[in-house]
Amino acid sequence: MIFPAWLKDLFVPGGKNNYRARILHPSFLSGFIFLFLLSQTLISFIALLRPGVLGYSSDITPERVIQLTNDERIRRGLKPLKNDASLNEAALRKAGDMFAFDYWAHQSPSGREPWSFLKEVGYDYRVAGENLARDFYDADSAVEMWMKSQTHRENILNPKFSEIGISVVDGTLGGISTTLIVQLFGTKAGSSIYAEASEPGQEPVFTVPIETEEPVFDQSEGVSLAALAEGERLPINPLYLTKLLGVFLFGLVVVALLIDGYFVFKKKIYRSTGRTTSHAIFLAVMFFLILLSGSQGLVN
Repeated sequence: MIFPAWLKDLFVPGGKNNYRARILHPSFLSGFIFLFLLSQTLISFIALLRPGVLGYSSDITPERVIQLTNDERIRRGLKPLKNDASLNEAALRKAGDMFAFDYWAHQSPSGREPWSFLKEVGYDYRVAGENLARDFYDADSAVEMWMKSQTHRENILNPKFSEIGISVVDGTLGGISTTLIVQLFGTKAGSSIYAEASEPGQEPVFTVPIETEEPVFDQSEGVSLAALAEGERLPINPLYLTKLLGVFLFGLVVVALLIDGYFVFKKKIYRSTGRTTSHAIFLAVMFFLILLSGSQGLVN
């Protein structure tokens, strides 16, 4: 297989690159660090201009989520849901469990099912349901996306539910700063409201959306600069993209070092000076920056 001359110059030591892979020259290493820092700066700049664009800072309140949920129900002739303190506590514990065990799902890796949090706080339900959301900057967009998903929508508009509980918690999930929303629905056992919409003697029911657990975004047109200027939220957390860029650059240098070392050994290339220290410093700096990019976030 014949590789282009420029590609060989980047990875294979030879006369054109002073017998060291071009990608390992100090100018390239400095350029990689500059590129990574530039991506971080651009994110900070966008966040400063439009704090709602990035989706990892939040001004969401439980009260607003409940209001918007009830607006959707009232618009369709359904009774509004009452805020229940026990459901709020169960939702808070579910969010804490997701952060503690670092997962994004209805069932915990520890084996806990969603309804276990209701039982834990003493909420004796006849029917219950759960919706989850993450990375939204405001409650309006979260509820809007729930309504665009059939299964989440069915929970919001379920006539068998009479009460609601909400938790909105900021934290780090999968190395990314985010905001989790846990929305729990329920009707207590023996409630007269439940008797209107169900048959007596039926077993308790807990529903969770099975179509999707994450917000669904319309990818048909992508996100334009004009949309960003209007405050539209990016469908992918930009911190994840910059972290991915850092991992890519880190891996690229590691691969280049391995290829360079292979050819030096195979061709018995003698180099009077080496740059092992500079390469080690670069890898250490990039590793530190990658870790830092995964833990930083914005506070509103």
